[in-house]
Amino acid sequence: MNNKITLLLLLLITVCLWNCSRETEPDEYYTFEVIEGVRHVHNYKPQWGDEPKVALEFVQKIGGLEVTDENYMFFNPDDIAMDSDGNLYVLDAGNYRIQKFDSQRKYLATFGRKGLGPSEFQMPNDIDVGKDGNIFVYEARSKPFMILLNPQGKELKRFSYEDESGQAFLMLRSGEIARFNNDTKDRLNLIYIFDTNGKKLREFVNATKYEDEAFNYPGNFIKFNIDKKDNIYVCFEHQNRIEKYSPEGKLLMKTDRPLDFEITYEKRKRIIRGGLIPREVINAIISRVSKEIGVDHKERIWAITYRRQREDDDKEKYPDPHVLAEELFRFDIFDPEGIYLGSFPVEKDFDSMHIYDNRLFLIDSGNEMCIYEYKIVEK
Repeated sequence: MNNKITLLLLLLITVCLWNCSRETEPDEYYTFEVIEGVRHVHNYKPQWGDEPKVALEFVQKIGGLEVTDENYMFFNPDDIAMDSDGNLYVLDAGNYRIQKFDSQRKYLATFGRKGLGPSEFQMPNDIDVGKDGNIFVYEARSKPFMILLNPQGKELKRFSYEDESGQAFLMLRSGEIARFNNDTKDRLNLIYIFDTNGKKLREFVNATKYEDEAFNYPGNFIKFNIDKKDNIYVCFEHQNRIEKYSPEGKLLMKTDRPLDFEITYEKRKRIIRGGLIPREVINAIISRVSKEIGVDHKERIWAITYRRQREDDDKEKYPDPHVLAEELFRFDIFDPEGIYLGSFPVEKDFDSMHIYDNRLFLIDSGNEMCIYEYKIVEK
């Protein structure tokens, strides 16, 4: 009898210790499991509730339609980058130039002009700065290539990728280039890593294969970003999924968040009337989930999430694009382990987002043609 009691007590102690070693957060917030070394998180509600514990403090607006200084008069500013000294580089694509500003956003220099010669641009599309201060500019021509400039704006070389698909890229601190592969045919992986001669080194981020192949192309569009350790964070534009990878391409974490809508799939017929004979095409349409992703100074993940889908009469109902942005988008914030912390609305019209340490930038490329700079502050 005593042996049975002893065994029962040992069993109860073992169960208690096992339970204590598990995640202690209530199931009402999230659940997670580790499968083959990958952390899978399913979030139900934000940890912070209705009161987010971070906020964006407006710092300044760079550029805009009202400015009179030509150095701040942007035309389709498509992208930005920041170097290790806090200098900001604006790819002023419509003016075929790069504008360099110091950490207080005082104008410093202009690089480039329209043309086909050295340090000249025709279709500049993306920009980033390497750890050595060299500037990389992607030229999205019919045969695209990368232009490498030194910190003074002098062209050092041009090179093409072994695989020409894709355009968005980021410089890793290792000196390698991470690039989204947007091949429209047989995408098996979505991120390619290249050296600075255009040689492909590795590829990862498995593409989703839909039962209906028509959805393979739109369903695998992504945005991606990196942290200070070169870990790569991926959000899927049409899937409720955020993933984290090591620089070598090992999948480390998957997470999601509650959405305000159901993801739907549909096909729409469209008539193309160019040419001699009109032709019918089928567009595969999937609900939009994510727009941008970034990582802040505390390794928190920021994803811009759709609050609802766009409607045909949105511009008529919301003539102020900032009001429409607040209606359409929210910032979703996750901790480094993929736990959903909280959210708040996006209050400015924007085309893309960048985060550098505790600074968040929203680029309005086509409306006010400016960059909004914010400081991430704790509440």
